[in-house]
Formats: sequence, structure tokens, C-alpha cells
Amino acid sequence: MTAGLALLSALAALVLVPGVFGRAPRRLVALNHRGEPLPAVLGVVIATAAALALAMATVAIRLAHAAPGSSRWPDPTSPAGLLAGPDVWRVGAVAAGAALVVAAGLADDLAGPGGPRGLRGHLGALRRGRLTTGLAKLVGLVVAGAAVALALGATAGRGVLVAIVVAGSANLWNGLDVAPGRAGKAFLLAAVSVVALAGPGPGTAILAAVVGAAAVMVLPDLREAAMLGDVGANLLGFAVGAALAEALPVPWLALAAAAVIALNLLAETVTLSQAISAVPPLRWADRLGRLPPGSAATAIPPGSDPKRWAEPPGPASIESRGD
Repeated sequence: MTAGLALLSALAALVLVPGVFGRAPRRLVALNHRGEPLPAVLGVVIATAAALALAMATVAIRLAHAAPGSSRWPDPTSPAGLLAGPDVWRVGAVAAGAALVVAAGLADDLAGPGGPRGLRGHLGALRRGRLTTGLAKLVGLVVAGAAVALALGATAGRGVLVAIVVAGSANLWNGLDVAPGRAGKAFLLAAVSVVALAGPGPGTAILAAVVGAAAVMVLPDLREAAMLGDVGANLLGFAVGAALAEALPVPWLALAAAAVIALNLLAETVTLSQAISAVPPLRWADRLGRLPPGSAATAIPPGSDPKRWAEPPGPASIESRGD
């Protein structure tokens, strides 16, 4: 199931991306780390491709098997039964959490730059009576984590750990997305590790659907043809967190929750970029495949109207804000 969903997602992304590049709404044009306007649409492509892959796989499984209850209907505990059996609602619950993450990220992308940054900044704005889209997004991430806990049938104690890991991972990947390709490469490395740990489950199904499209989007992100935006960064982190929460027993889940909290606190104090640059192997991996300093990026997609892209850009992505 994992390989099939990833392949379907990758193919869907390849079909979608040419049409998206030339038609990005102006409000989803963002300034990258060089100050150049780029479409922040890679996350939208990943989310759409993952949804299409899940839908196509579910329909294909139902068509390939006989009516429910027959001897040919897939075992509910099998990968096929997970997508088309009686417990398909579990995949739907995690998918609903992912959809909430995407919607919250899109709202933050459309809100534009210039607002408070980091959890302390958003909480400070709330104390002054202002609810920022960033804080609303954090609430949405926690609710999405609760949806994952529901899908896993977690007890109250485990459910709290699941919500922390899921929401914290989504927010952490948003902090990673400050340099071309960084969030995507970190996601692929984490996804391979998590899939090796996890068996068939709703979190793994969502991760598989996301990983195929994300693999296709790493190259345009690295070559600075487009950016993930909050939609993509949050979705990547959510997918890793959901599958990790599904795979780990409670003691390891508690350790993962502590690690996620620590990394988010690190991003609030010492920037993740500084931490990565201080470790030579991480610095090398981070810069692998990226355009060298001073290189011109492909700021205007081929075939689009240069005048349209010369207009004042919409909201800056996390890449233009720093971490």
C-alpha cells in the first residue's frame, strides 16, 4: 500500500504542477530568501496530489474486490482493508486532520507578512486582544492532533502525547522551511525512517500519500522555482507526526514529545539555521542541491506574464521572514 500510494501521489503531482506554476494567485506569490517573488504553491500541489492518491486507491480497491461481506472482501487489518474496509473512517479522521492543517496554513499564507513571529509573539498579540492567524493555526494543529488520537483509539494520556507530537512536528517543519529544500529533505529522511518502523495504519497511509508528491516537489524547491508555503511545511510535519505517533509505544512516544517540544523551544531562542550551520554534516546535507550564493533563481515561471509577477507580491512565506 505504501509504495502504491506514493507512486499515485507522485504521478498526480507531476500532472498538476505545470498548470499551477503559471497560474498562482498573486496573494500566493512570496518573496524568497533572495527577495525574489516566487509562487508559494508547492504545498497546495502536495496536498491535492495526496488527496487524489487516497481517493484513487480507495476506489481501485473497492472495484477490485467483491461486495462487502463476501469472501473476497479484504481483511480489515490488511493495507487494502484499511482503505476500503469498515475501519476506513480511521484514515478519514487523519485525512480530516490533514485538511485542517492545510486550511490553517493557507489562511496564514494569505494573511501576509509583518505580523508577530513565534509562539511568544502570537501569545503577546493575544494578550493585547488580537487573535493572529498564526495562533489560530497553532490551535488548528492541536485539533488536528486530537483527530489523529481519535483515529488511533488512544487513551486520554496517550492522546495528549499524540496531539503534542503531531502539532509539534507540524510547527517544527514550518520552522525548518526557511531555506530552499530544507523542509523537503528533512521530511523525506524522516518519512523513510518512520515507514520502516510503522506497520499498516491510518497515519502511515497519509504519510505514504504525502511522500510521493513531496519527493517530486523537492527539486523545484531546491532550484528556487517555487516554495512550499505554510501549507506545505505544516502538512509535511503533520504527516511525519501522525505516522510516528501511530508507530511508537507510550514510553518512546513520550520521548518523541519531549524532543519535539525541545526543538520548538530551540527555534524560539536560537534559530534552527544557526544550529544546523554549527554542525558540519548537517550543514553539508542542508546545502546539498541548493543554488550557490549569488545565483539567479527562476523567479518567473516560463510562459507566465512578467508584468503580472512584477506587481507587489502577496504574503511572504516563512522563507522571507527568517526563523
